[in-house]
Amino acid sequence: MANGEKKESADDLSVSQALRRLAFPVLLPGILQNKSNEVLNVMLPIFCAENLGLSATTTGVAVSLQSLVQAACAVPVGKLLARISCRKGLYLGGSALICAALVGFTSGCVATYSLAVTLLFASRILVGIGLSLWTLSRQTLLSSVCSSSVRGRVSALSAGVGRWGAVVAAMVGGLAAERFGNEVSFLVQGSFTVLAMLLMSVAYAMLPDAPARAEASREFVPLKTVCAKYGHVLCTIGSFAACFQAVRAGWRLYVVLQCQQHGLSTSYTASIIAAGRLVEGLVFPLGGYCSDEFGRVALAVPCMLLFSISFVAMTSATEYGWLLLSAVPYALGNGLAAGLIQTLGGDAAPAEARSEFLSAWRLATSLGQYSGPMMLGIVIDVSSVDAAGRLFAIICVCNICWLLMHRALVMGGNEHRLSGAKAILLNGG
Repeated sequence: MANGEKKESADDLSVSQALRRLAFPVLLPGILQNKSNEVLNVMLPIFCAENLGLSATTTGVAVSLQSLVQAACAVPVGKLLARISCRKGLYLGGSALICAALVGFTSGCVATYSLAVTLLFASRILVGIGLSLWTLSRQTLLSSVCSSSVRGRVSALSAGVGRWGAVVAAMVGGLAAERFGNEVSFLVQGSFTVLAMLLMSVAYAMLPDAPARAEASREFVPLKTVCAKYGHVLCTIGSFAACFQAVRAGWRLYVVLQCQQHGLSTSYTASIIAAGRLVEGLVFPLGGYCSDEFGRVALAVPCMLLFSISFVAMTSATEYGWLLLSAVPYALGNGLAAGLIQTLGGDAAPAEARSEFLSAWRLATSLGQYSGPMMLGIVIDVSSVDAAGRLFAIICVCNICWLLMHRALVMGGNEHRLSGAKAILLNGG
């Protein structure tokens, strides 16, 4: 009985207890890893255009390739995490990201064009593998230690605090690229990942209970079974999450190409992205609070509206000041939505198949992340950057309508104690 009581108390941690338990082994390494990701979010499109001379479509493929790899790895990683510890998953992911940084740096140093492009794509594949391991291990860990009533705030803090690190990373990456060359941004990315792994190694022992449950070996639940039981949630709320991630991923490429279109330097482009991250870092606590107190839908709808406003506003901006102002609505929405997709997945994930369900969720969202830059690049090559912005604004509005149609499936926050997937099962759906 004592063991059951211990498990129950671990599942019902308060926000402060969960944050104390997660701070050093999970949240702070996440900040450093966000810095690592943000360096390339800014610099990769510039590196592809200036160093390799790639077209917008090919640049979009390079940017989004990691998401395609994440989609391909989602199910195998979920199966792996059902058998190994989340800690090992984090270590394997970090190691792959460090290797990716080294390969990416090499692609900027070789003289042969075909070899440089090959190495760049190999680097993006390694990034996809590393992020798949890192993010799914981290999400499984967060889902196992946080109850639904506090998950929104903890996830928002986990994602939101990383925005502050991203502010620094965007500027560091831009300044390092201007001084030493665009390829140096890969080394900056790898350095942040190394620091994240070192901190995690030292602090992981501070998280004794949740890893013991998340890491416990159990029988793997096949993807077919997961889809049969929870397929309706994955097809409805999962598709909303996928589109949400597509818009986010498309924005990262869109804002860089808009800045390039108007002749802004690398440092000015980086400053716009850094300013957006600063705004995100200021508003994310409000997003976590609204998610838990008013529900996930009440948060998601205004965030998507703000995304749409930014895409439209940037099509009319012609100089640095207006481009900066146009990015503010998106930054507000993205900051409020910090951790939202992770929270939606955690709400729906059943305890008996958590990593397997989250791997299917990751598959859906990764496909969304892949399709965003890809679609954006194709529209830009066929038409223009402004046309791509207007298309993405329309996609945002359509995604809002889709979510409102299926809002009854979204559970979580203080008003709900059952996950969306469990509610469907109990209602016979």
